[in-house]
Amino acid sequence: MNKEYKNQSLVENLEINSDGEDNIEINHSEVELNLKYENCERKLNFILNKTKLDINILVLSNESEMNSNIDLYSSDIDINCKTYTKKNAFKKLKINHLTSTTNSNINCLAIGDDEAKITFEVESVILEKCENSSAHQKTKVIALSEKVTADLKPILKIENHKVMGSHSATFSKITDREIYYMLTRGLNEKQAKKLIVKSNLLVNNERYYDKIEELIG
Repeated sequence: MNKEYKNQSLVENLEINSDGEDNIEINHSEVELNLKYENCERKLNFILNKTKLDINILVLSNESEMNSNIDLYSSDIDINCKTYTKKNAFKKLKINHLTSTTNSNINCLAIGDDEAKITFEVESVILEKCENSSAHQKTKVIALSEKVTADLKPILKIENHKVMGSHSATFSKITDREIYYMLTRGLNEKQAKKLIVKSNLLVNNERYYDKIEELIG
């Protein structure tokens, strides 16, 4: 998929269900993209010039791989990526700050069940010439079983001291106490886990309720 936006202000929803590559260039625009990927491997390339981009990515697949490269020129980007898997999920995301006054904010959430293996590699690069910029990352994995594993790599490469940067990565397992609390409210264990998944994935993704319900079973 190749798309170009110029001098636009819009919201667009895209659903992709096949392997391939996406090349998106946005100039002098304010755009919200809602992307749903299902059962596929994708490579995403973005070039942003004097643009504000809010991007919501929902990946619904038991096997998924995504590689993303984003080049920022005097632009702001806010990324929210959510994934649910019972097997393998691989996400690699690189943000390149290439001019001054560029800002990125990345939030990645993965929910794993059964024997899921989750890999997140998030890299933000701010070059020496890119003062007055910021790069922030948050990565979180929620494990619904004891066999879920995760490899989380938050990376900041900053060459200029007049910038702001932060990163965090957390891995948490649903505790017996949390499950017990929901059991006392009349849910069984399967229903309790489904509630946890849906309460996290459905924010900003309500239109995909049926797809999410189908995947988690």
